[in-house]
Amino acid sequence: MRFGWTDLLYTVIFAGVVAIFFIFGEIAGWRVAGIISLIIAIRSFKDRRGGFGWEGYEPSFYVTGWPAVALITLGILWSLFLVFFAQIFVGWF
Repeated sequence: MRFGWTDLLYTVIFAGVVAIFFIFGEIAGWRVAGIISLIIAIRSFKDRRGGFGWEGYEPSFYVTGWPAVALITLGILWSLFLVFFAQIFVGWF
């Protein structure tokens, strides 16, 4: 398994979200996690497909068409829920 630039980017983003949780509190951390999730969901919506498989390997298959749109729409709604209702998640984890 190779460690590419996207893996480095995701690692930096994860460390940044953890730092926001510690520095600014749980509500800010959940909101930032929701914003990042929203960006990923919108990017997937643009491609209209989602790959599934083992980490570090090519995807085993792609979900395309209306099932992909439905799953991505759920991801967008979940992300918006995280951004606007972050106080609900305080103390859960």
